[in-house]
Amino acid sequence: MTKAQPSLLELAGITPLPIPERCPGGYSMHFYCKYENPDHPWQGSGLYVAGPIDVETRGQAIAQMRRNGWIYHRDGTATCPRCAAALAQHRRAS
Repeated sequence: MTKAQPSLLELAGITPLPIPERCPGGYSMHFYCKYENPDHPWQGSGLYVAGPIDVETRGQAIAQMRRNGWIYHRDGTATCPRCAAALAQHRRAS
């Protein structure tokens, strides 16, 4: 009877981790305001940025952005809370 050869993992002294039932994803987004506004707190590149928002899905990132006061538009652009307030004030005045 021949003795079984040890596996490569046994030789290396390592054991594999169990496979998780669900492997969480990662999603990180930066949102840039589509308007130039002198009230923006400019950050480096001259764009007002929200983020990064680190969540598991794109939908969660957009929901978090909206909770922070941003508007996400159907065309994929975004409006910061300051510009959203200025636009709303302008609409009320006209």
